[in-house]
Amino acid sequence: MPRLLTEAELDPVSEQVDATLTAEEEKGIPWLNPDKGAAHGDLSTGGSVNGVKVTPYSGWGGTPLERGRPVGRRAWDVFGTESVLALKWNPDGDVHDGARSYLQKRHCTCCHFGGFRLGPKLRGCPQCIKNNCARCAGGTVRANIIPQFYLRETDVPFPVKRYGSVDCFLPLCPRREGVGFKTQEEMILHARAKHRGEWEAHLQVAALGRVEEVTSMREELAFMRRRMEQLQPPAPQAVAVAEQPAPHKLTPREVSLKAWETRRKRQST
Repeated sequence: MPRLLTEAELDPVSEQVDATLTAEEEKGIPWLNPDKGAAHGDLSTGGSVNGVKVTPYSGWGGTPLERGRPVGRRAWDVFGTESVLALKWNPDGDVHDGARSYLQKRHCTCCHFGGFRLGPKLRGCPQCIKNNCARCAGGTVRANIIPQFYLRETDVPFPVKRYGSVDCFLPLCPRREGVGFKTQEEMILHARAKHRGEWEAHLQVAALGRVEEVTSMREELAFMRRRMEQLQPPAPQAVAVAEQPAPHKLTPREVSLKAWETRRKRQST
């Protein structure tokens, strides 16, 4: 085993001087001291971050630009879910397509299949055409085909409430505080898909808690039974009663004698 320095062999003054000099040297390095409170804004238009100046350019090795170019635009799908549609630029970086490749996508209100584009070879919903749907005559009803994305939220035809008050069980998950789930079932499906290991651990902890609760309830019930038995008055003891002898049965002679004595007493009186 190698021999290591001990506390007795260290010079505390020298250690403190080294730490102070190192801290002073690092103060002059911008990337080691980021300004956490600074608001840098949109860096696509240029700016300065930790002493580094960012300048937008037009193309590879082009000229500097006063303002950077956007890379996407906001849109909402047919059910009201907000998303960002990517823009396509020409090589010079001065013309974009306005995300037309996404805005040309269509949605079928009959089977709610979306993401397809109409053209010379496709004049209806491919899903309805494949299934020969009877409700829309095999996807030939033009009124059932609507855009998949909308540039204004007020134009969404079927707005659906996406979020609810049921938060995810995991504290670090972003699906909490206003962006939760509508039902407990949705939260469980999300947990099984996104937090499989954490969800299994959560269920095990909950099961252990239920076992401990049942054990505690059993102990309380047993204590209450013992307490009731102690407070209950003692049962009366049974008193033995002596058996009465059966009455004597008179014989015919005894009956005759008794009747003669009774007649004699009446005559004497």
